[in-house]
Amino acid sequence: MPALESIHPAAAANVLRTAALLRDEAAVLDELVEAQLTRAPGSNGAGATIALERLAALAPALRRLVVQRLADEVAGRPVAGAARHADEVAALRRTGTAMLDLGSGVRAVVERGVLRAERGP
Repeated sequence: MPALESIHPAAAANVLRTAALLRDEAAVLDELVEAQLTRAPGSNGAGATIALERLAALAPALRRLVVQRLADEVAGRPVAGAARHADEVAALRRTGTAMLDLGSGVRAVVERGVLRAERGP
């Protein structure tokens, strides 16, 4: 920070303002992701699903965030790189059962057109 402030005296204030804006924007993104998911009553936030057709219809950025959220929730921690599989997940077959490894022991599972994430064996 001292080096930045030597170039621009308001650098610290600008960084703090940007951090606050990013927190606000992250909250909006979290709400958008949550609005896409279906949760069973009484599930206490666990067990989120989404229809594969709905996932495929989402904007690519939102699709990535949804897949990342499903993976992170099942793992109980961030699953690095899960989002990069979003297009592959959206392309899984909608009939029967299909699976795709998302990394860190988490897999995407589609059963009868509904996507969920689960820990692998």
